[in-house]
Amino acid sequence: NDGSLLETQISKPEIYTAKEADLIARAQKLPDGTPLNHTPTWAAAPWSIPGNIRHDWPLIQRRYADQPEVLEAFEKWAKKQMIPGQKKSVWTWVNGRAKAAKKPKASPMPSPEPKALPAAAFPDDPASLKAVKKLGGSTGAMLMEDASGARWVMKKGANADHLREEFLADELYRQLGVPVPEARLYETAGGPVKLARFIEGQSLADALAKLPQPKRDALLAKLREHFHCDALLGNWDVIGLGKDNILVDTAGLPWRIDNGGSLRFRAMGAMKGADWNEFPDELFTLRDAAKNAQAAEVFGALRLPDIARKIEGVDISKLHAPAEIKAMLDARWKNMGDLATKALDMEHDGWRDSYTNDLCRHILGLRKAGITAGLPKELSQAVGDVMARDENGKLWDDLRAAKAAAATAPADPYWSNILGAVKTLNAHAAKGDFSFNKATVDAALKHKTALAKLAKGKGQDALMASHYLNLLSHIEAGVIQSQAKTGFTLPQFNAWKPPAKAPAKTSGSLVERLRDYISANGGDYQAVTAWKDAQAGDSWNPGAQAKKVWVGKHLNIPANKVFWKGMNQTATAEAHLKALEKRLGASKVDAAFTIHHAFVQELLSQVDMRHNDRSCRALRIIRTEDKVVVPTYGLKVGKEHACPRGLCESGSVFHETKVYGTEVTIQAVPHSRVLGSYLMERNPGMGDCGFLSERENEFPFVAADLPFRYLGTLAKVTIDLDAGNQASAWGLSLNHLRVKP
Repeated sequence: NDGSLLETQISKPEIYTAKEADLIARAQKLPDGTPLNHTPTWAAAPWSIPGNIRHDWPLIQRRYADQPEVLEAFEKWAKKQMIPGQKKSVWTWVNGRAKAAKKPKASPMPSPEPKALPAAAFPDDPASLKAVKKLGGSTGAMLMEDASGARWVMKKGANADHLREEFLADELYRQLGVPVPEARLYETAGGPVKLARFIEGQSLADALAKLPQPKRDALLAKLREHFHCDALLGNWDVIGLGKDNILVDTAGLPWRIDNGGSLRFRAMGAMKGADWNEFPDELFTLRDAAKNAQAAEVFGALRLPDIARKIEGVDISKLHAPAEIKAMLDARWKNMGDLATKALDMEHDGWRDSYTNDLCRHILGLRKAGITAGLPKELSQAVGDVMARDENGKLWDDLRAAKAAAATAPADPYWSNILGAVKTLNAHAAKGDFSFNKATVDAALKHKTALAKLAKGKGQDALMASHYLNLLSHIEAGVIQSQAKTGFTLPQFNAWKPPAKAPAKTSGSLVERLRDYISANGGDYQAVTAWKDAQAGDSWNPGAQAKKVWVGKHLNIPANKVFWKGMNQTATAEAHLKALEKRLGASKVDAAFTIHHAFVQELLSQVDMRHNDRSCRALRIIRTEDKVVVPTYGLKVGKEHACPRGLCESGSVFHETKVYGTEVTIQAVPHSRVLGSYLMERNPGMGDCGFLSERENEFPFVAADLPFRYLGTLAKVTIDLDAGNQASAWGLSLNHLRVKP
């Protein structure tokens, strides 16, 4: 499914049959012999080609010209180290002598071996240098030469502060371990002058045009190793318009030689202004051909999880920079670290690369839009209560709008019949005879046609009709279960209550801001509302099935780990998703669901609440299952199990809820698998519950392929409703959670 590995191995992607792909996987090489485990090490070096094995002394001298102590140490070692089975030293071999040099007859002493010359010292005055030629570039680089013949690259630039910032970027790159030529900054009467050591080599463009594919791959791999540093420093012009800001030396090492597009300045010297901020968009824009074609040609194949591995756990506190720049770099690195953790969690939990990339991009976007900053620091309530208040005592914080006066309710001829149907179904199911009053149930179901017609309209009547249609779907399910004599309990239903009248000025709830962000980023919040409306009634309603299929398209889970209700259910669910996409647009549905999921990740990562371990990135969720699950999968009380479960199922966090099932399971759910929360209003600005009711305190999650502990039948179980926010105290296995290094 992920072609990133092949893309680094072949210039033109090939399509293989399933049988061919299986053979490739087992052999770990392509049909033409190209290995899949290629790594840019010795085997990819230019001197590894048969007949070209020698890494000669002039090459070594040039490579370490700015590190004389390395050259001196190597020379001492090479002269003493003899090559096994040969009468010559490494030093002799490096200098190209097949045999030891004979002593000249005219001299009683052998000729001395050549000494490594130390790197030339930077001149005291750049004005003492002689101009050799122009090197081009937007900042007017000149090749200069001193009296000893040592060569330098001089820049004066058109903007003094820009040149100073470029010099700072060079220094920061070197502190981060990135190959950048050593440089000095001279403050002269005519302005700052930057002098850098000259590196012999060719532009990246020329190197890529000349090298065979394996060496191209090796070169690009070396360049990509430090992509996270480019993102941190915001180097928009790291590659250069003509791929000339990277120089490839004679040993194949890429050097970043023009870093003028880093930090607060653009490549041509203009300030970035507000675009230089704590939110490192460059993690994404430098890999996006639509945003930066040159950089994307080099970095576009990078997977976010692979970049994340370079970031997570790395400390940059000792990086030296002026206070203002250092504070911004620290803030950018903090965001990069958060995204790295999320990306690696997503990879570990089975989410596909493209989805991980989009979700993390929108996490950063929500932060940049100030939406994350609006989240409460904590949400708390009495043990077993579900009415959550923030650290200031405000109910729901800004996750819901403050309710205004209720609107005038339309005529309601439906509720009494629906309530009667629920009572007779539940009563007879509890007795086990399932002989419900058919006439009472039919009286409720006869309203379905009229309600369906009302639901297509607008206003309070349409909202009321949608509410009651959800309840009727539960009743229909109860009838089917009664006929099959399967145990069940219908949830506690509520009569329709019109939502509060929207105030003249909206309250600016976070969900309203989320809706606006979704709209601005190509989505339609109606997709989220359609899912939540359906989920509130039954996780197998059409809109809820559409969500399940959508999750399945972005998550790698074996089919035998996923539960689907009924025959041909996947085809039916896919039809429901297609219907939603046809109504709103597939890209709008995808963007809406992705961004909503990103917001839920921020809610869980930023807010302290009972049973939410922000360190382990896990939420303790209680879920009840139908009694038939126990014998079907051999569940044992107190034991941990795994059985096929759904891709978007209901669960509770603060108090257990019995819907259809009576058998209690409890699980530590990775944050990435949590898809929603009742804490957020369902309809932006209306202040309503996120799903059916507060009592259910619902957090939908991906239950498939997730271990759980079976506690037994609800009536006989005591659940710890104050287990705290430390996963280690939940009494659950946490082996399925990713541990940060």
